[in-house]
Amino acid sequence: LGCKQLIQVDHNPRPYGGYPFIKRLKKRLKGMLYSPYVDRFIGVSQNTSKEIIKDFGQRVQRRTQTIYNGVNLDALLVKKESRKTQPPKFMVVSHLRKSKGIQDLIKAVSMRQGLIKDQMVIDVFGSGPFEQELKNLAEVLGCTNNFQFLGSTAVVERYQEYDYLIQPSYMECMSLSILEALTAGVPVITTPVGGTPEVITPGVNGFLFEPGDIRSLREIISRCITQKNQIIGPTHPPDPERFTLDFMVEEYFKLCH
Repeated sequence: LGCKQLIQVDHNPRPYGGYPFIKRLKKRLKGMLYSPYVDRFIGVSQNTSKEIIKDFGQRVQRRTQTIYNGVNLDALLVKKESRKTQPPKFMVVSHLRKSKGIQDLIKAVSMRQGLIKDQMVIDVFGSGPFEQELKNLAEVLGCTNNFQFLGSTAVVERYQEYDYLIQPSYMECMSLSILEALTAGVPVITTPVGGTPEVITPGVNGFLFEPGDIRSLREIISRCITQKNQIIGPTHPPDPERFTLDFMVEEYFKLCH
């Protein structure tokens, strides 16, 4: 109604390390052919906005801006109890596909020995095409008892039951599950892909490791279990209002004025 703009919102995660040369070339060509017809390019993280400009060229820079994904504060329950010592409760909230790196988490857990491994259970919320492969891997590596695959279910009220969210992803734009966990008071163990470093400060509201670095992931989990890693204080993302659903909606409405 009076808003005659073509707006492209980019939610597409980029591969860690960038696109291969041929795809970069195709992206640049699309930018030359089609970007003049787009009034605004929206990235859901600062990283995504930079990638849009990288994809389509400097010609789109003045038409590119960031509007972060927003979480619904009314639906989230905030964690009130302190994090547990023995053992902490870990969760994964993810679409189950290979790029989410959950196979690395299974391998990291399989490397643990003794009482820590015996007591450790990670609840996996989500479903997807890689689910059976993950279950098979857990069985082969002897850690089936360490994982509960709970399927796709409403999880926004359940973050506060856990002590850490683990997301060993290889590619993200701005993960809604990370934002929800932080807002609910749950620190995050994850990788510095996409816009994640914009909301995770290591040692303050989470811990970062390089994608595929199974030994570092194992070490972080071990240190959380033994309390050598401790998160003290709130886990909210920086400038938390920018990551609310209300703020996000307001920013999109502004595009029409």
